[in-house]
Amino acid sequence: MGDLALVAARECLKWAMTGLVTSDIPELEHIPATAFHDLLRYHEECRVVAPKVAAWTSVKSWDSRIESCIWFMCSLCTVGSYALGAGCTGKYARDWWCKYLQSVASSLAISPTGMVTSDLVIQQQCVQRASTCSVCAAGCLLHLASFAALFADSIDLETSRVSLFILHGS
Repeated sequence: MGDLALVAARECLKWAMTGLVTSDIPELEHIPATAFHDLLRYHEECRVVAPKVAAWTSVKSWDSRIESCIWFMCSLCTVGSYALGAGCTGKYARDWWCKYLQSVASSLAISPTGMVTSDLVIQQQCVQRASTCSVCAAGCLLHLASFAALFADSIDLETSRVSLFILHGS
């Protein structure tokens, strides 16, 4: 029963908890209040952990393949750039990519699942910002798609480390 509960809890990460509380979801009528409380606590812990993955220092440590992405490499871009945080000395990222990370982090604080990285609205805003530079526009979609997959995996890995405590039996 614990494995099934964990699978169900991970599926619930796709939705905001307010949606689960206010929606008419027949399956929730069959679980005890204590199990629902565990689900709420699990979701909340994942909501704390997941946005931290979007921190620049975390991003830098994921995979060396992102170092060649257009948001680090473009020297033509007139859209601002940000110096990355600790451990990333001398590394700058384009403003449009930093805003993508910020948008994903905001969404993760509501729905803590890697699926957020491929949200079409967030990606469309990113591509629109990148399109102001001819170099960034040319590589944005390809690099963003590859990065979003790595990003999603990293988020899901971190949330998989959160325990679902079934304290009250089955």
